[in-house]
Amino acid sequence: MSTLTERHVHGRIDAYIQNILPMNMIYTSKMILVGRSAYKDYIRPAIKVMIATYDADPSHPWWTPEPKETVLQQAIEKAFAYAIFSHRWLLEGEVVYGDMFRYWRPRGQGWQKLKAFCDLARREYACTWAWADTCCIDKRSSAELEESIRSMYQWYSAAEVCVVYPADTKSEADLLNDAWFTRGWTLQELLAPGRIKFFNQRWEPLASTHNDRHDVELVNTISTITGIPVTDLISFGPGTDRVKDKMGWAAQRRTTRVEDAAYSLIGIFGVNLTVAYGEGTRAFFRLQMAIMERSNDTEILLWNGEPSHDNSMIAASAGSFLSDVTLEGDDLTRFLERSISYPRKPLANAVTKILIPRGGESVAMVNGRLRLEVVLYRVQRLTLDDGEREGGYTVHVEGLLDRNARLPDHVDQTFRLAVIDYERDDANGELTEQARTLLEPLPSMAKVLTCNVDSFDTGTLLQAVESARISRSYAAILLKPHLFDHHCYQRWADSDIIHVNRPPFGWMPPQTIFVV
Repeated sequence: MSTLTERHVHGRIDAYIQNILPMNMIYTSKMILVGRSAYKDYIRPAIKVMIATYDADPSHPWWTPEPKETVLQQAIEKAFAYAIFSHRWLLEGEVVYGDMFRYWRPRGQGWQKLKAFCDLARREYACTWAWADTCCIDKRSSAELEESIRSMYQWYSAAEVCVVYPADTKSEADLLNDAWFTRGWTLQELLAPGRIKFFNQRWEPLASTHNDRHDVELVNTISTITGIPVTDLISFGPGTDRVKDKMGWAAQRRTTRVEDAAYSLIGIFGVNLTVAYGEGTRAFFRLQMAIMERSNDTEILLWNGEPSHDNSMIAASAGSFLSDVTLEGDDLTRFLERSISYPRKPLANAVTKILIPRGGESVAMVNGRLRLEVVLYRVQRLTLDDGEREGGYTVHVEGLLDRNARLPDHVDQTFRLAVIDYERDDANGELTEQARTLLEPLPSMAKVLTCNVDSFDTGTLLQAVESARISRSYAAILLKPHLFDHHCYQRWADSDIIHVNRPPFGWMPPQTIFVV
C-alpha cells in the first residue's frame, strides 16, 4: 500500500465531499448531525478498502478488471449514499439545526417525522446518510444558508433517493388536494432527483415501482396536478430554455418568504444568483436578468400581468407567464385588430446587467433601461371597444393592415407596436438549417418538402420558407414613449400578449430602442 495511493484516494474523497455532498448530513444509525469536516471519520473502514482495492493486482481477491478510477468513484458514492427528504413544514414543532445538538432528544410530530424518514432511508435504501432541510442547514450562518440555497438542486439531484412525504395523502386519489404540490420549494424537489418515492401519511409507498418516475399511473396523476408534462416528470434537465413553461409550473405555488419565489427556481433554470433576504420582489427581477444573461431566447419577455417595479419589460412574478392571447390574421396579408388592456402608469429604474438577445445583437440593461433590438411599427389609433371588458382597446397599426385600408386623419402617433422575436431575412438568399425548420408550420406543401428537402431546388424551398414565415406568428408588445425621454419607451399592455404575422413584403428595418 503506497503513500501515493493513499493521497490520491483521500484527494478524490475530499473533492467529492466538498463539491457534491451537502454541508451537513444525518448519520442515520445514530440520528446525529455530522458536518463535512467529520464525514470521513464515519467511513474509515470503507476508506481502507478503497485504498487496498486501488492498489490490488490481478492476484488479489479484491482485484477487478474495471478501470481503477471507475471502481474508486463507485466506492465513494456507495459510502456516502444519502436519502433526501421532501415534505411540507409543520406550523410548529419541526426539528431544527440547534435541536440536533441538545442532550435530550426532541419530541413531538417533527421528531417522529424525521426519525421515520431516517429509519426508512437506512432500512429500505441502505443509506447511511440522510438530509432534511429543517435540521441540516444552520440558518444562523448567512454563508451556509446561501450555499445551501444555491446548491440545493444539486443536492437533490445527487441523492440516492428522494423520499416524498405528502402528509395530507392516504391514497393516490388524495394527491390532488395535498398541500405539498402548492409549495414553491417542492417544485425542484419533484424534478431534480433521479429516483423518487412517494409515501402516504402512514409511511406506505404509493407505488410498487423501484422508482416512482416509472409508474405510469402515478406520473400521469402528478402531471394532471402540476401541469408539468410527463416527459419532464420522467427526466428533467435544468436550463434557460422554455422559460414560459417553467415559470408556469411555479406560478401558483407559494413560499413563506417572498424572495424564495425566485430562489427556489435557481436550480430549475441553472443560473447563479446571490441570496439577499430583505430585497423582496426584486429577487424575481434579478432571476430573470440572470436567465437572460445565459439565454438568447426572447420568450422571457412574453408575459402578461403585473410588470416589475424595476423595469416595465420584466414580469413581476411567475404568475405573469401563465397564459397569453394570440392574434390571428384574416389572411396572410392582414393582421386582425385585437383588444389590449388599458395603459398602465409609468414604471422605472433597474440595475446594470448584460444579456444576449436572439439574433446576436448586444442587448444590455444600462442605467435602468433595457436596450433591445425590435421591429417597430407606428400605431395609427387606439379605439375604445364597445361591449368589451372595461378599458379594452382596439389597436390599428400602420404597415400591418391591408395597404388599401382607409384610415382616419386624426390618429394617435405616440404608441408603437414592437415585434421582439422577428425572423431575420437571409441576405444571401441561401437556405440555412434554421430556415428549413420554418417549413414545419405549413399544412401541406412545406411538410412534403421536409420529407426530402434536398430533392428540391433552393428557389422552391425559399418560396416555401417565405410562406412559412408569413403564416407564422411573432410576439409583439405595445410601447409608448417615456413622458420625459422620447428616445425611451415603456411597455404599456397590461394583460394581453400580442402575436402578429410577418407581412408578405417583409419586416421594417430593425432598430435598437430603450425600455424602462
